[in-house]
Amino acid sequence: MTLSFKKNITSNFSYLVIALLVLPVFFINVTDSHDWGGDFAQYISQAKNIAEGKPHYETGYIFNDNAPVLGPPAYPAGFPLLLAPVYLLSGNSIMAFSVYISLFLFLLGLLMFAFFKKYFNNLISIILVLIIIYNPWLLRFKMEIMSEIPFTFFLILSILFYQKKYNNIYFNGIIVGLLAAVLISIRTIGIIFPLAIIFDFIISFLKDRKKPDKNILRLFTYRFVIIFITAVISYIILNILLFPMPPDNPVPYISIFNFEIFRQTVLENLSYYIKVFQFFFSPYNKGWEFVSLILSSVVFTFILLGMINKFSRKFDIKDIIILLYLFVIIIYPYKGSGFRFLLPVLPLFVYYLVIGLKSIKLNFRFNNIILTLVLSAFVLIQYISGISNILKHQNRILPGPQEHFSVEVFNFIKENTPEKTIIVFTKPRVLALYTDRRSLSNERNETLIKMKNKFDEVGVDFYLIHNEISDDSIKKYINVNNEFIELLWNNKKFYLYKNIKK
Repeated sequence: MTLSFKKNITSNFSYLVIALLVLPVFFINVTDSHDWGGDFAQYISQAKNIAEGKPHYETGYIFNDNAPVLGPPAYPAGFPLLLAPVYLLSGNSIMAFSVYISLFLFLLGLLMFAFFKKYFNNLISIILVLIIIYNPWLLRFKMEIMSEIPFTFFLILSILFYQKKYNNIYFNGIIVGLLAAVLISIRTIGIIFPLAIIFDFIISFLKDRKKPDKNILRLFTYRFVIIFITAVISYIILNILLFPMPPDNPVPYISIFNFEIFRQTVLENLSYYIKVFQFFFSPYNKGWEFVSLILSSVVFTFILLGMINKFSRKFDIKDIIILLYLFVIIIYPYKGSGFRFLLPVLPLFVYYLVIGLKSIKLNFRFNNIILTLVLSAFVLIQYISGISNILKHQNRILPGPQEHFSVEVFNFIKENTPEKTIIVFTKPRVLALYTDRRSLSNERNETLIKMKNKFDEVGVDFYLIHNEISDDSIKKYINVNNEFIELLWNNKKFYLYKNIKK
């Protein structure tokens, strides 16, 4: 009993330490402005509708099937549901949403510590959390109102619950099933978690079916059935009955797949994500670029070594998840995501990194703790320049909807255009959120004829051009059709044109 008490004290103290070490995320890059993005505006629009009791997908964004990569008609309701309470309390406040995402990052730090502590000692687990949380890329990214950080939190939580030693299979099965439904509701790629459970069940069933103790296999089967039934029922209630997707587009992402160039897509994505991954572990340090390049190559090599080592010893749910996840993003045609698509499996990559490092036996005379601290300090020192740069610029107004010129044009549109107006703009979801007007975008470098056909089909009333972010094809369209389009208003960055012939 004394040992158990001491163990609990030590465990609680370690969580207090990691909480204090991660606490600064609430003060780094918490801002009241956002870049142009687009996804964030759609998430907030859907959260607004949920808070106001409207269909979540009626955001004012008009999906253009000529430009499907821009974004689907609506995202699953999971992340907007998470944002809805913030909207209810603070309205469309970027600062409030920024604090909220920081909260998820803080909780993710605690959760990752719990995950790493299952396999490594407290010191290594704390260091791994710090290496992830304070990476300059992640600190920059957390100002984005995006679903990846909450999704990563729920994915790690799901893995922990699935692998937890349980006394009550029914309770555990229900919790895991609910988490599976939540994951799919936040990001569609969350489907990999229930798929991984299915594969894990099949592998375990085939491996254990000849064992004499059938009771373990029976309990495992019961738990699998409970998880499956709970996940299906929860998903149906949440995403079909309560918050259905737009009726005319039940599978929003399928339209961007082109299976004629499948092989090319796979090869390009492999090359792209390897470079992106290495970039995450090579933060820019002027004069010390060679150190970052060496570090990124070493990290990548040891992760691969760790994966091979782990797969060959004991193949479990974590390994199935990462293989399924990597398979999906490698065949997915969109290539502009940067590291954010890799973020949900970053804790798993770091887990494999340590396994890879441990598999190499070196005859150093140094104490292992001292060596770990020295190597970790070497990695974290690489972050100083990036973090300093973030702190230096975190209070500036980003080029986006909070800029003076943007606010000016949004106010003009709200005050001088009819409510049912349809406007063409390169960031239609942002325009729809900040003006309550319907909006669509053309595809970049689209032909004039294709644009005209789509604009006539939709019934466009206005065209909004931004000097810097609007593409040349829409500017050319305005010039070619100038006898039917007149300039209504402008400032230094925006030009609002009216369609005078419909």
